[in-house]
Amino acid sequence: MPANTTATSGGRKAGRKKGRRLRLFVLALVVAIVAGIGFGAWWSISTVRASLPQTKGSLTLDGLSAPVDVRRDAQGIPQIYADTSEDLFRAQGYVQAQDRFWEMDVRRHMTSGRLSEMFGEGQVDTDAFLRTLGWHRTAQEEYDTKLAPDTKKYLQAYADGVNQYLEGKSGEDVSVEYAALGFTTDYEIEKWTPVDSVAWLKAMAWDLRGNMQDEIDRSLMYSRLGPKEIAELYPDYPYGTHKPIVQEGAVDTATNTYNPKATATQGQSGAANGLNTGATGAALNTQLSGLSKVLENMPDAVGPNGNGIGSNSWVVSGKHTTTGMPLLANDPHLAPMLPSLWYQMGLHCRGGVSEKCQYDVSGYTFSGMPGVIIGHNQQIAWGMTNLGADVTDLYLEKIQGDGYLYDGKVLPFTTRTETIKIAGGEPKKITVRTTNNGPLLSDRSDELGKVGEEAPVASSAPDRSDGYAVALKWTALDAGKSMDAVFLINRATDFKEFQAAAAKFEVPSQNLIYADKQGNIGYQAPGKIPTRSAKHDGTLPAPGWDSSYNWTGYINPKALPYEYKPERGYIVTANQAVIDEDKYPYDLTKDWGYGARSQRINDLIKDKIKGGGKISTEDMRTMQMDSSSEIANTLNHMLTKLDIKDPDVRAAQKLLEGWNGTQDADSAAAAYFNAVWRNVLKLAFGNKLPKELRVKGSCISVPPADKTGPVDNPDERVRECGQRDPDAAQPDGGDRWFEVFRQLSKDKDSEWWHTPATRTDEETTTLDGLLARAMEDARWELTAKLGKDMDTWSWGRLHTLELKNQTIGTEGPGFMQWLLNRGPYKLGGGEAAVDATGWNAAGGYEVIWVPSMRMVVNLQDFDKSKWINLTGASGHAYSPNYTDQTDKWVKGELLDWSFTKDAVEESTENHLVLKP
Repeated sequence: MPANTTATSGGRKAGRKKGRRLRLFVLALVVAIVAGIGFGAWWSISTVRASLPQTKGSLTLDGLSAPVDVRRDAQGIPQIYADTSEDLFRAQGYVQAQDRFWEMDVRRHMTSGRLSEMFGEGQVDTDAFLRTLGWHRTAQEEYDTKLAPDTKKYLQAYADGVNQYLEGKSGEDVSVEYAALGFTTDYEIEKWTPVDSVAWLKAMAWDLRGNMQDEIDRSLMYSRLGPKEIAELYPDYPYGTHKPIVQEGAVDTATNTYNPKATATQGQSGAANGLNTGATGAALNTQLSGLSKVLENMPDAVGPNGNGIGSNSWVVSGKHTTTGMPLLANDPHLAPMLPSLWYQMGLHCRGGVSEKCQYDVSGYTFSGMPGVIIGHNQQIAWGMTNLGADVTDLYLEKIQGDGYLYDGKVLPFTTRTETIKIAGGEPKKITVRTTNNGPLLSDRSDELGKVGEEAPVASSAPDRSDGYAVALKWTALDAGKSMDAVFLINRATDFKEFQAAAAKFEVPSQNLIYADKQGNIGYQAPGKIPTRSAKHDGTLPAPGWDSSYNWTGYINPKALPYEYKPERGYIVTANQAVIDEDKYPYDLTKDWGYGARSQRINDLIKDKIKGGGKISTEDMRTMQMDSSSEIANTLNHMLTKLDIKDPDVRAAQKLLEGWNGTQDADSAAAAYFNAVWRNVLKLAFGNKLPKELRVKGSCISVPPADKTGPVDNPDERVRECGQRDPDAAQPDGGDRWFEVFRQLSKDKDSEWWHTPATRTDEETTTLDGLLARAMEDARWELTAKLGKDMDTWSWGRLHTLELKNQTIGTEGPGFMQWLLNRGPYKLGGGEAAVDATGWNAAGGYEVIWVPSMRMVVNLQDFDKSKWINLTGASGHAYSPNYTDQTDKWVKGELLDWSFTKDAVEESTENHLVLKP
C-alpha cells in the first residue's frame, strides 16, 4: 500500500434502522436489570449456541485437493490429517476460526492499530501509538519482500481456510461477542489476509522486547536518586550463585563463530561499559513519564513486560531419565487470558512426511497464525523462553523546524499520514514522523511533547530551546524472516536443521531448547541482536544527534551461544543470563532476569540425579509446580530472630518458625511472609522512588524534587501521589529486588533502612527496625484483608486469579462479564518461583501472570507426553471446552497428549471431514 495511507478498514453495515437500534438497546437494558436469570440466560445461551461450531459429520471446503480429517478429543483439541501441506494449513485456518475467531479478529485490529473500528473513540490513542510503531506496515513489507515462496503459499492457504469459515456468516453466527458488539456499533467482519498472521509476530516481539521499561525507569529515578543509589537498585547479575544457561564453549575469535567445546578466557567480554549519564533530569523525566503512561495503556499481546515475567524450559538427557531418552519441559509465563493465548492442535500428513506433505507436528499454536510455535514433530521437540536481549533503544532527538539535528546537520523527517476510523465517530488523521533512529513516540502523548527548560545534558548537547523528542530504535521494525523460521522448525529433523531454522527467528529473541529421538539435547540463542559503541550500553536513552551513539551492527548469528550434548546432561533456561559476560565478547543485555527460577530448577535436577538418581515425567511435572520462595531463604531467618513485643505481631511471627518457604495455596505462613516482603519493599524502597514509578493512590510527604540536602521541616515537604498502574508499579518484588535486598542487607545501617516517624510509628534507622515495622504493618494489613483469626489465613485467599475475556469481559456490561469471565481461583506459587504465578508487590497480591501452559515431552514415546492449557480449546462461552482444562491446571495436573495415529483415533470424541 502507499506509504502515506493507512490500511483499509472493515466494512460497515449501512442503513440499519433506528428501530432495530432501539430494540437492541431495550434488550440490553432488560437483560442487565432483570432479576434472576430468566430472560438474560435465555439470550445468552441461545446466542452462544448459534456460534458453536460443527465438529461432526462433513463440510465442504473449497480448494482442498483431498478430504481432510479433523479429530477432536474430549477437550476439543483438534488433530488434522491431510494429504498436502497446503491442505493442512487451509484446514488449520478453518478450524482455528471455528473456535477462536473473535480472538483472532481483535488481535489483527490491535496489530494494525484499528481497535477504534471495533470499540470506538476510547481506543484512538492506542491506535495512534500502534500506527506510529507500524507493525502492520512492517509485516506487509516482510510478506512482500522477505518471506520464502512456500511460507507465503501456506499463509495464503491458512487465510483461505479462515475466510471460507466466515463466508455467509453474520457476526452473531461467529461469536457471542459480536452479538454484544452489535448493541453499540455497526462493525462487520472483513476477510482475513496473510499479513494479518505475520503481524502477530510483531505483537509478540513488543511484549517480549527486553529492557525498554528498565531504560525508562532508570531515567525517571534520577529525579529522586543519585547514580550510586540507582546502581544499588540494579545490581550486577549474580553469576556466582545463579548459573547462566550456557556453561560450556566460547566464541572462536578467528572465525567469529561459537564453539561449544572451546574454552573461554576470562575477560573476553567486549561489552560496552560507558554510560550516557547526562541525558537525565526534569524535562527528560516528563517525557519518559508520558511514554511510560502510553506503554501502560497499550494492550498486552502476551502479558506485562518487566523483569519478573518470564518462562521456564529445561531438557534432561537420557542418561538422567527413567526412560533412557530425553524429557523436555516448558511453561511460558504470560498474561492470564480467556481464552488462553495458546491453542493446542496437531498437523499430520496422512501416510507420513513426504515432499508433497512435509509436516507431522503437534503442540501449541497461536490462533491466527499457521504452524506450531512450541511442541514436537516426529523427530524433535523444542521449547521457548524469552531471551531478553536488548533490542530496543530510546534516542533523544533535537527538533529543528521540520527536521532533526544529526551530526551538526538538520535532516528532514520521513512522514506519513494515517487515518484512524472510529466506530460511531468521525475519522481522525495523525502524522507519523520518523528519524534515522526510528519513529517519534513522543508525538503520541501531550506529556511526551512537553520539554522542560532544566534538563541537564552533556555540555556538547545542542540548544534545548525547542526541546527534545523521543524516538524508538527496535529490531522488529525492520522486515525479517521469523515467519519462515516457524515452518522450518516445524519440519526440522536434527540439530543442524534446527539451528538453521533458528537463525531466521530474528524477533522476538527466544531461548530455544531442543531434544531429538536420537537422544541428543541442545540449546540455541537466536535473534537479531544489535552491537553498540563503547559510549552506549543501552541502559539509558542516548543522544540521537550524535552518530557515535548509533548501533554499530548486529551479532553474527553463528556467534550466538549454543550448547549441544553438554557433559552435565541437562540444560535449564528460565530467563537468566545466557552466558557469563566475562566469557563472551558481545553484550546481549545489561538487564537479565536474576535467575531465581533457573537456579531452583538447576538445584532440583542436581538433587534428583545425585548418586545416580533418575528423573521421570512425573518428576518434571512436580518441578513445574515447585513453589519455593528464594527470598524466603534470605529474609525469613532474619524475621524469626527479631524480638517482637506486640503479642498479635508475635503470634504472626510464629507462623514463620519452621516454615520451609513453600507457597502452597492453603499456607498461612506464605500469606504472612509475602505481606511482610511487600511492606519491606514499600518502606525501604517504594516510598523513596519518584511518583512516576509508584503505584496510583500511594501518597506520601516528600521533599520537593528540586530540593538538595535533608528537609527536616515538615512544612517544606510536599504531598506526592504515585502514577503507575498496579501491574507496572515499582518495586514489583521480582528477583531483581531479591538481589537488591540480599546485597543491601549486608549493611544493617544502610540509608535504605531509614524511614521517617509517623503518627503511629517511630523512625527506623536499621534493618532490624525496618523489618519489625514491616512485620507489624503486614499483621494489620492481613487482619483487614483476611480477618483477625490467623487460622483462617491462607495464601490462596490473597493470591487469586480471575480469567477475563480481554475485551468485553473486561469493560463490557456486567451481564456480559458474568457470561464471559471465570474465577476467582485460589493459587499457590508466587513471584519468581518455578510455579510462577506472578504478582506485583507494589500493586497487590492478585495474580497478573501465570504459566500459560505446561508440557512435558517424552522423546522415548511421544504418546506418553503430557500437556495442559490455562483454559480450553474453545473461545465460545458455554462450550464444554471453554475452561475445561482450568481446574486441572490449578491443581498442577497434566493431560495425555496423543500423537500417533492409533493414539489419536483412540482418543477421538468428534470426527469432522472437510471435503473438497
